[in-house]
Amino acid sequence: VGVALVDEEPQELVYSSLSAVELSAVATDAEQSAHLSIGHAQVDCCVEASKHPVLLVPVAPPTEARADGAAPPPTLQAKVRRRMGWEGMLFLDYLSVGVQPLAIALEQNLAARLFRLAAHLPAAGAASLDGSATGAEASLAELFPADAAARDDSEPPAEIFVRE
Repeated sequence: VGVALVDEEPQELVYSSLSAVELSAVATDAEQSAHLSIGHAQVDCCVEASKHPVLLVPVAPPTEARADGAAPPPTLQAKVRRRMGWEGMLFLDYLSVGVQPLAIALEQNLAARLFRLAAHLPAAGAASLDGSATGAEASLAELFPADAAARDDSEPPAEIFVRE
């Protein structure tokens, strides 16, 4: 699976590719579970004259370079299992997330272009209480109010329990 991020010029900024993607989910009356595995993930910088054409890549050697010939472990693996029947509580019986070591090379030019693109994205319906913040600022302001009095405490937060 590949996805390109294009700015308003239009110029391709980054190209992300995922391979060996596996997703499974099961839901019953007693539990819900999901498993995600991404065999290989890579993000390429597409900005002209970039010194680092690869923005993000796993450090694990390719299959051919491994002494035993075994496939490298998945770049990302996540599993979660939720028990149902706990009224008003999120009960996670199992939660596991594994990420292989990644090499990241982000240049200033690409970072500036990504920030400029993010600043021009629509606000997605987010606005602060006084109307001054827009876009991502408003979304963050709603999620993390400056003081506890600004939060909506009408509903208690969901409790999370994780058992190994």
